[in-house]
Order: sequence, then C-alpha cells, then structure tokens
Amino acid sequence: MMLTNTKAFLEARINYELTGSYTKALIGTYQYNEFWKEETRKCMEGVTIGNVYIPGTYYFYLNYTRMLLKDEKTGRKTEGFPRFTDVDLEFFTLIEKARFQKKGFIMVKPRRTGFSYKNAALVTHEYNFYRNAKCIISAYENKYSDNTMAMTLNNLNFLDQATVWYKPRNPNTQDFVKARQLKKMEDGRDVWVGYQSEIKKITFKDNPFASAGLSSSIFLFEEAGIFSNIIESYNISEPCWKDGDDMIGVPIIYGTGGDMGGGTAAFSEMYYDPERFNLLSFPNEWESDKGNQQCGWFLPSTRQRFGVFTDKETKLTHKLVDDDGNSNEEFALKSILAFRETKKGNPQAYRDAVTQYPLTPSEAFLITSGNMFPTMLLNERLADLKANSQKYIESNWVGNFTISEDGEMRF
Repeated sequence: MMLTNTKAFLEARINYELTGSYTKALIGTYQYNEFWKEETRKCMEGVTIGNVYIPGTYYFYLNYTRMLLKDEKTGRKTEGFPRFTDVDLEFFTLIEKARFQKKGFIMVKPRRTGFSYKNAALVTHEYNFYRNAKCIISAYENKYSDNTMAMTLNNLNFLDQATVWYKPRNPNTQDFVKARQLKKMEDGRDVWVGYQSEIKKITFKDNPFASAGLSSSIFLFEEAGIFSNIIESYNISEPCWKDGDDMIGVPIIYGTGGDMGGGTAAFSEMYYDPERFNLLSFPNEWESDKGNQQCGWFLPSTRQRFGVFTDKETKLTHKLVDDDGNSNEEFALKSILAFRETKKGNPQAYRDAVTQYPLTPSEAFLITSGNMFPTMLLNERLADLKANSQKYIESNWVGNFTISEDGEMRF
C-alpha cells in the first residue's frame, strides 16, 4: 500500500514547529484541556485517517519525541521530529500486534536506522501513559543501554517542557527514574505519591541474573549480536514480563548487521526459531531458499534508506524515501549494489559493506572479524544445507575437518 498525505498525522508537531507551542489555547481554559485530552487519547488509542491506521505509540513517536537529524541547509546534525516512514509504521504496528498476541518481538536490522530512538519512544510512552509501568532497558555492555536511556531521558525532558504530561521524578538518575514525589501529610508524615511508573537500565555482562526479581511491561534487549549470554539472560528474565502463564509485558530483542560477535550464534538461534521463545514469527520471505522457514522480523537495507540515487545510465536522480515515507526499494537496491562494488578490492571492506547494509538475514549474521574462514561462501553453503538437509543425511557425507601442521584444511 502506497502511503499518501501522511502529513495529516503530524498536525500537532507542525503547529509546535511553527509556533513553539502545541496549542494556542490559554492554559486552564476549556479549549486547552480538551486539546490535551484528545492528544492523550490519540497517543493511547491511535489515529485513523482515510484507510490508514497508526498505533498510539507511533503517533506519540512522530509528534512528541525528538532526535538528531541532518539539517539540509547546514549539513550538520540538529534536533527535530522523526519522519513518517513505511518502515516505522510497520514496526510500531508489529509491536502492538505482539502485545495483543501475548508474544515477544525479535528483529535484525541494518546500521543507522534509528531503532534506539524508536525503542526509547516505546519506553517513554509506556512510562508516561500507564500508571505503575515498569520499563527495563538492558544490554550486554553499558554503552548500548546508556545510549537508549539517554534518548529516553531526553524524551521525558521534552515532555516536561512542552506538554501537560509533566511528572516529578525521584530518583532521577542515568540508571533509574521513577515518577513520584514526597508529599507531607497533615499529621507530618512524608508519603510517596505520583504515577509510580519507572525506567531501569541494567547490563547482563557476566551476570545473566541481572533482572532477577524485577517486573516489566517493556523489556528491551539491545544489540543481541554481541550479547554472548542472550538466551540464558532471556530465559531468566522471562518472569519479568509474565504473571504465571499470562504475558503482562513485551520483550523486544534486536541486533544490527555488522555488530555481530560473541552472541551471534545464540541470537541466530532465537531469530530462526522464534516460536520456541514465544516470539512473533514471520515466513522468511527475504531469502528465496528459506521460504518455508519461520524467523523473526528483518529490515532489509532497501527500506528506509534515506538519500538519493543517481542512475548512471539515465542520469536521473531518485529519492530513496519519498515525502510521504514510502521506500523506493528498486533504486535503493541499485544504490546498495553500487556501494558494494566500490568495496570489492578490499575483502574486509566488502564484508563490512554487506553485513552493515544486509539484503537478507543471513548477510546480517555474518561475522566479519577474527575469522580465518571465508564467511560469505560458508553462509551460502549453510543455506544449501538447510534447504536440502535430506540430501546430506547419508553416511558418506558425514566426516570431520582437520587442520594439518602446515595449516592445510582436510576433510
């Protein structure tokens, strides 16, 4: 479905950009209160215009979160609102679907697609609109959870400044925030009051039990490709988003092509067997030889690839994402293949170009460093083995690899 007139979903933020305020109504008036009542409804229930529905989380992301964007005039980064895109619409819709079906969500993506901002928006939304919400941002290493937590705090600061959704925070640190404040009662007692929603940042390095005893309505696992104990951490954390057998929250696991390392095998196991981990599953339509397999969600580099591509043959320039947010996959593919062609003289640079901007899940899962083997060819061979497994069951296909003293590989 081609998206049209997507600016209709952005009226609130357009007004803010033009006037510095979401509404011209005076504070405390009926019009002012009704405006914010309606905005709260949109953020919680979603918005339908024409035949397009966007979830409340996506409406909130588009109109009430900020990110660093390229300023076309200066070429530098500046703070602004996110663009409407077909990819983001699908992502937020799938998260809503996962919650409705009482499942988690796992995905693989290219580099530089802004998913830390999207996940920070999900956490901010949960914290802001649901009393007693428990949100956890986790990673194997601090630097990944630190980044998303910083984006979340920036979102909260913007809400405090520009909306009626201000909530006092205590504590208010880089690791933990809670929507509450002390109130002195008539008899002199100090009592904690407020929304009581909270956001906690944790890391699992050397400690898969970091989440033990916690509860969560959203649980992020950042950069699962370097998460060497991801399966153990996920399994131990499962009670956080469950009440008995009932799902009360949604775990979200994602990894980036090119950022695969010690956790790749475990992450790949979860990604290619999502139903075993109660994760939303999809037919692997991204790889022709694996169409009968289920896997997690994949974002190919041909989607939401911003910029332009100039066709060498026609000399015409094409936007890779149009003004309504539709991805031009035909010319994005040409752009990616042309980029790869420039790297073919350097094997490592070529592998990086493939894994950071993958066209298939298999390309994303390639490990490009610390490997003496031809990973690209091995990946193609693995696809053949999985697609034709019956062919290789006979005993004459089974053997062992050895490396001789002079470094020669033998079967």
